[in-house]
Amino acid sequence: MQWYQERGHNTIGFMPDYMLDWENATNNTRMKRAGLEVAASKLPDDVGLLERLVDEGLIIATPPQDYDDSYSIAYAKSHGGFVVTNDRFKDWVEKAQGYEDRESRKQWVRTHCCSYTFVNDEFIPNPDFKIPRLPGS
Repeated sequence: MQWYQERGHNTIGFMPDYMLDWENATNNTRMKRAGLEVAASKLPDDVGLLERLVDEGLIIATPPQDYDDSYSIAYAKSHGGFVVTNDRFKDWVEKAQGYEDRESRKQWVRTHCCSYTFVNDEFIPNPDFKIPRLPGS
């Protein structure tokens, strides 16, 4: 978020609200230390930081039973934005109704999802990604 904010972009993130649950995070960390398999996506590094970002309105917690990607996609589409993610939203594309809708969703992902990596602690967004232009700009 900081990288884009420093360049004048408005940012907002979406995440499942269970990531803000200290007890859940602690239990998952204990399970991991015990040698049990726990997905990295279930282990928040800093729940306190996430809570502060929620309080500042920079992260929106989504209901635990919902598909949080749907919120990211819908928000980006309705606000002329894009999504910084390494997810290719294959499940969202597969939910499409018919060939044209599926192809439209694939195209949206190609043009509105920016992949990224880290070199040590440095955030590097995909240098080939072109930020979509808003209509009329």
